[in-house]
Amino acid sequence: MGTWIGRWGIAALASLCLWLVACGASPATSVAVVSSARPPSVVISGAPDMVCRAASQLRLLVQVSADLASGPAGEWVLRSSQGQDIEQGSWPVRDGAVLISFPEGQPLPSGQYTVYLFWQEINLAQHTFLIDSQTPTIVDLSLSLTPDSATLLRLPSDLRGFYVRYEFRGGCLGGPYWATVWDEAGEILCNESGVLAGTEERGAFACYRADGGYLAAGDYRVEMTLMEAAAEVVDFVVEAVPVVPTPTPVPTSVVQRVVCDAFFAAAGLSSAGEPFLPLVLFDWYTQAVYAGARCRNLQVGTGWQTAWYHEGELVREGQGQWQGAAEGVVWDSLMGVPGNPFLLPGAYTVTLTVGDESMTTAFSVFDYEPVKPTDGDAFTE
Repeated sequence: MGTWIGRWGIAALASLCLWLVACGASPATSVAVVSSARPPSVVISGAPDMVCRAASQLRLLVQVSADLASGPAGEWVLRSSQGQDIEQGSWPVRDGAVLISFPEGQPLPSGQYTVYLFWQEINLAQHTFLIDSQTPTIVDLSLSLTPDSATLLRLPSDLRGFYVRYEFRGGCLGGPYWATVWDEAGEILCNESGVLAGTEERGAFACYRADGGYLAAGDYRVEMTLMEAAAEVVDFVVEAVPVVPTPTPVPTSVVQRVVCDAFFAAAGLSSAGEPFLPLVLFDWYTQAVYAGARCRNLQVGTGWQTAWYHEGELVREGQGQWQGAAEGVVWDSLMGVPGNPFLLPGAYTVTLTVGDESMTTAFSVFDYEPVKPTDGDAFTE
């Protein structure tokens, strides 16, 4: 009897335990396993609120603060304004850049989108941005003598340089642009390139010959390209030096031949046109030399020409028409150029022709030589 009761008691106890398990009363099955890892704190920085229409990806800079030496990667999700998930990917949970690729690497339709950063299904951060509706466009490409002066399509003669102005819209941050100016022979005069600092940009760059000389008269073209999606071409002209017609002289009963005194070279001229400091040897730091002669029997409209040679090479030609009294000083000058104001050392000759009178003078500019020290002196230049 005791054995039966013992067996019945054991069976009843087993049945009671099975009933408790079936009803979910077991303490072991009611406790959920929760990770002890703390979720990282994420701050998104450097994310644009407006993205250009041609963009195929979005770059986020994130700062992560967490008590995790290492852990599982996170997940990012790109959603439309209607809440539709259109792309997703993984990201390492650490400081740095997170690259959000658009579907199939193609631009998205204009509108609003949001990127969510998840870690173990926890939404850590999000960023909402707009896709710009504007396409990359060059809205202005023009020429001017200064960055802020009037637009020109015909540039004057005797010009050393000019400015190319531009304005962009709908560009991508960091997108490239470049421009080239060509002359009519197909030679490159100047070029410029850079990257966009925003979706809109306005600027200007200077264009000039590499040797700093005057631009040749003729037809030119400037071509500009923005992000390989927009291009603009502007044709312009550098005008030739105008030819001043020689006025027909009034017939006179007696036309006297022009007679000139000695042809001089000087460091300057007085207000009356007289030579100041005439020389045949000029210092190395000379920036200008004046050459001329006092002439008589001059007529209004009498033409004059000069030709300046340095070491036998023509470096300047001048011309003009006399507009003064019957007697006066006819002169011309040779000067340095910006960036190299001093005249080159060496021998020079100048020819002046006034009417039928032609004359030549010569001078030299000596080369710079450092002062050699004497005994006990330091070497100086």
